[in-house]
Amino acid sequence: ADIIGHMDVILKYTEKLGYTPTKRFLTAAEKAVKKLAKYNRPFEINTGAISRGYRNNPYPASNIIDKIRAKGGKFILSSDAHTKESRRQHPVSIGKQFQSKLRAQTNKNDVTKAE
Repeated sequence: ADIIGHMDVILKYTEKLGYTPTKRFLTAAEKAVKKLAKYNRPFEINTGAISRGYRNNPYPASNIIDKIRAKGGKFILSSDAHTKESRRQHPVSIGKQFQSKLRAQTNKNDVTKAE
């Protein structure tokens, strides 16, 4: 794989319900990050659920981003747009919100620019 995506997609619909991931889930996510970080592939930070109204924040969640960063992982940004039409549905405000959250969650050097 060129990128590692959807690290916590299982939580896609839970943020607005106030669900907090269990310790079991977080332990499994941490183990996955530890194994996957060794492959030196960027982890996707995805805004698709924001634009579709499922979440207020990109996934993976910031605590998982912290785990990825701690293991030396890099990131790639994605709107999760699958078609030309869906790219048009992603408003600029989501990009600005995402950029703000990304700056708060990562270091500038952690981000891989997609070509």
